[in-house]
Amino acid sequence: MKFSKPPGLPPGLRMLCAKENSKGSGLSLGLRMLCSVAALCLSTALGQIAEAKPAKAELSPPVSRALLQLESYIQTEMRKHGYPGCAVAVVHQGKVVLLKGFGNTKKGSVERINADTVFQLGSVSKPVTATLIARLQQKGSLKVTAPITRYIQSFLAKDFEQNRNLKIWHLLSHTTGWGRHGFNQQIESKVTRPLLLKNLQKSLPLGLVGRHYDYHNVAFSLIEDVVTSAEKQPFTAVLKNELFKPLNMYRTTSSWGELMAQKNRAWPHVRDKNNRIRPLSQYSKHYYEAVCSAAGINSSVRDMSAFLRLQMGDFPQILGKDSLRIFHSPHIKAPDAQPRFQEYRDKGVSSYYGLGWRLVDIGGERIVYHGGWLKGFTNFLAFLPKHQVGIVILHNAESRFAIKASMSFFDAYLKLKQEGQILE
Repeated sequence: MKFSKPPGLPPGLRMLCAKENSKGSGLSLGLRMLCSVAALCLSTALGQIAEAKPAKAELSPPVSRALLQLESYIQTEMRKHGYPGCAVAVVHQGKVVLLKGFGNTKKGSVERINADTVFQLGSVSKPVTATLIARLQQKGSLKVTAPITRYIQSFLAKDFEQNRNLKIWHLLSHTTGWGRHGFNQQIESKVTRPLLLKNLQKSLPLGLVGRHYDYHNVAFSLIEDVVTSAEKQPFTAVLKNELFKPLNMYRTTSSWGELMAQKNRAWPHVRDKNNRIRPLSQYSKHYYEAVCSAAGINSSVRDMSAFLRLQMGDFPQILGKDSLRIFHSPHIKAPDAQPRFQEYRDKGVSSYYGLGWRLVDIGGERIVYHGGWLKGFTNFLAFLPKHQVGIVILHNAESRFAIKASMSFFDAYLKLKQEGQILE
């Protein structure tokens, strides 16, 4: 299958390339190692990232009132629909202003959800993985503009042009050209990872690399092989050492066994044939082995609040804002997300995919976010870059509750902030 000439890089990646080219041949290996040691010393000097605790300082009226409305909304919706529970964290201008659990870990159980309760993140794993790639790029271990064949020579796409043009950023933005049809069913059917990748190699592209968007868990997961090759250690080990440990995300893991070892974990819930919410007897397991980078991470809201703060530039000793900017920038239109924001269509809605992150523009406000589903769980992670406010809701049932509660908070915050400006 032949396509026309591939497109140029998105603006953010063009800037990255220009910046790299201006450096000439780049730093020597020895100097890069020296810089890495210096960065490590700086991190040590600054001290470890403290565990998240809600800020005690007086909050601005828009934040405090929006938080009250959020808690009221959560409690009302949980009673109305019989949801088992959720955990919530809100970050505002570098401070954790809400860190709380609601309801129970399992229907019929007395165990309460708290800030340390662990949930399966589902696709919220993607921005976590993308952040790891940002850190590795900052270190000089890899470049998102590099071809994937530089790192995984054994993987050859069936289409010659696709194989030649495929870059790391295409994996992270779901613009590999491959169609996802049938691959999620293969994951659910417990097809092994080697066979999934073999089937991917045999697939012909549906569109041009860099221009054809199709949300593809298996194609995204090729990033694991890239990381393993670049760092000479397993993807999960790199994730732990380069991201979880520096951020003190000690409850965040990337395997089914580690999830089972957690006593404080939420159970998945679904609706039965009578539309009643009930707990499942087991957790989704195969995603850890098949597509860990795309949907195989477990975490708590305390840990994810630190992750959220990192996205808003609070820990420059770990990852600088410039390193994250291209990941938070739109790289391709993502029409599949439009239906999630139908209630805002009168304000104008434009949705995109960045590198491991979704973006939506609503009435002039940009939200950087990602949702996550895994059987029995639906989660939502989002922030408003302009206002430095963000939220994460982890929910142990299948519903639109997490995104609706998050959007209700943003709506309240923006409305109250606007009212305050008018009064001033």
